[in-house]
Order: sequence, then structure tokens, then C-alpha cells
Amino acid sequence: MSMLIISAMEKLVSILEAENACLSQGRIPEALLLTSDKQSAASALGDAIEAASSQDMCVFAETAIFPEHRTLLETMLNLSKQNGDLLQRAIKTQKRLIELLTDPLPSESPQSYGSMGSYADKPSKRHSLFVSRA
Repeated sequence: MSMLIISAMEKLVSILEAENACLSQGRIPEALLLTSDKQSAASALGDAIEAASSQDMCVFAETAIFPEHRTLLETMLNLSKQNGDLLQRAIKTQKRLIELLTDPLPSESPQSYGSMGSYADKPSKRHSLFVSRA
């Protein structure tokens, strides 16, 4: 694996770690500030892979991956998955918060202070005791 790819992966890993930390702690504005850095790092990684591939079409097929590079790759993939999960959770949370803020208040039933010194429940339907047949 070329040093350009390794460097790009390390940069992306550091940004993903920072963004995941912010998202897991609910610091969404701070996480949003890292979005452009993450996009740039991902683009740089794509460019590094493309450059290595154009130099040698079998760059990944015949090159042995050192254990530390395999660990870096696995770390990057795990952080990416975690990042996606955290972003989905943050989006759902924000959506629910907006729904709560924009939902109309429930209509309150009229309350009256009862003779027993507390608020009376909904007035019940009273049945008449006497029926006039006149």
C-alpha cells in the first residue's frame, strides 16, 4: 500500500474519531464543523487510491498488506460504520425534537375547582333520579 494511501487513511481516521466523539456526546454543532474536513479527507483518499491504481493496475491484488495497515483499514471501516450509525441517530433525534417543538399543544379540558378543595375531574353525566310523566 502506498504511503499516500496510508497517510490519507490516517487523516480520515482521525477526523472520523473526532466526529464520532462529538456525535456520541450530542455535540452536533461541533460535529457539523468537521463535515467539510471529512469530505476533503475522503476525497483525498479516493484520489490516492486512483493514483496508485493508475500506476499499477494490480496494486491491491498483488501487494501484501502489512498487519499495521490491515489494522488501519479495519479501524477506518469500523469508524465509518459507527459514523453512519451515529449520524442516523442524530438525524432521528433532531427530527423528533423538531416534531415536538412544532406539534400543537393538546387542548386542555376546562377545569373547575371542586367543592372538596381540588380540581374536579370531567363533569360526569348525571342520571336523573325522578322522571316526570306530566
